[in-house]
Amino acid sequence: MKPEIAMTLVMLACAPGGLSALQFLTKAKDEESLSYVGGIVIVMSLLAIFISPAMMALVLPQEMSLTTPYARAFVFLLVFLLAPLLLGVFVNQKARTIAPKLAKIIALIGTLAFVVVIVMTLSMAKEAKATVGKWGILGMLVFILFAMFIGWLLGGPRKETRPLLATASSMRFVALGLAISVRSFPEAGLEYPLVAFASLMIPANMILTVITMIRSKRTKKKGAEST
Repeated sequence: MKPEIAMTLVMLACAPGGLSALQFLTKAKDEESLSYVGGIVIVMSLLAIFISPAMMALVLPQEMSLTTPYARAFVFLLVFLLAPLLLGVFVNQKARTIAPKLAKIIALIGTLAFVVVIVMTLSMAKEAKATVGKWGILGMLVFILFAMFIGWLLGGPRKETRPLLATASSMRFVALGLAISVRSFPEAGLEYPLVAFASLMIPANMILTVITMIRSKRTKKKGAEST
């Protein structure tokens, strides 16, 4: 494995969370499990800004000094995570009749925006995969699957929680990794591996989400037939 790919995986191992995980977690039908795992993702994303750089400093080569854009990262989470979250809670409490309808509309907009971003970055992702090579891609896939496995094991006894925590564990905070690598060591060439990892973790979790939804529908159908 190329040194820049190994360094990328080390960075991502120290950077849990990321808002992209919420796109898959919102497909869950069990509100209790969704609230539990969604809360975990939010907490991990907030803590990653302050804890991840310190963890990276312990495992990366000593000659590499990290420069973390704390202010920009916090403003990003404040604008795109905390503010919408608090607004949603407020609307849900004050307008309970229209809140479910608004939630469906916002979820549809979020899904469409997510698809547009994926389509717009296809050429970049293709170039990044070609740069990291087949062994780099294989290493990243092993990393993603192992993170899914750990999340599944830690998902508790409830079958509804396990796939959600598997997604929350395997979706890493790639944006934070890009921000740190660009500012701290732009000559290391970590941008392409980070983009390649993002292009792999999204379809992997998309497949897991689809399988989970199909299994959930089959379980409900069997339950309805038995009654």
